[in-house]
Amino acid sequence: MNFSIPVLNRVSKDDFVGFWSSFYGDSDADRVYLDNIDQPLTQERILELFKWKYGGRKMPAKIVESVKKKYQPDSFVPHSPSDYDKVIEFLKKHTTVIWPIFWLHCNNRDKFPIFDRHVYCAMRYLQNGKICNIDELSYSAQREVYLKEYIPFFDEFENDRDFRKVDRALVTFGAWLTTNKEKLITTLK
Repeated sequence: MNFSIPVLNRVSKDDFVGFWSSFYGDSDADRVYLDNIDQPLTQERILELFKWKYGGRKMPAKIVESVKKKYQPDSFVPHSPSDYDKVIEFLKKHTTVIWPIFWLHCNNRDKFPIFDRHVYCAMRYLQNGKICNIDELSYSAQREVYLKEYIPFFDEFENDRDFRKVDRALVTFGAWLTTNKEKLITTLK
């Protein structure tokens, strides 16, 4: 009988994306995202996208109403991270960071990758070998990290134009790191 343990080896970006994206679960839920992104944004599509971002679970009525109020099909959003001041101004209007960034993504996924705790953790680990929690950062710092660090980091995967595959790889790797943080810290010392 042969036994196995996961080993973190250094690999190419393509191998990283191929390996970790293959572990991304729930392709049925992902269908909701794929069916609604890059389509004209209607209120119904917006709600479907935010439900998907919420994990596919039923959103409480209070959150549904908040989404309907804050994220309208005709509301202004900056079109590019190069409009830095406009993006910061837009993000500052919100009390959180992750969902407004997701709204930017819904409007222009080629310019604004999805950002959350898992992809942040993946980025930090790939950069410096440390498992970090985004909740340790202020909202202001989260905005800066997204615009000045995460977007350029994500853009390093430019040879792989399948943005969703890259996102699946990063979110899966980040979730794996987060779930196994205590064990990994002890093992890697």
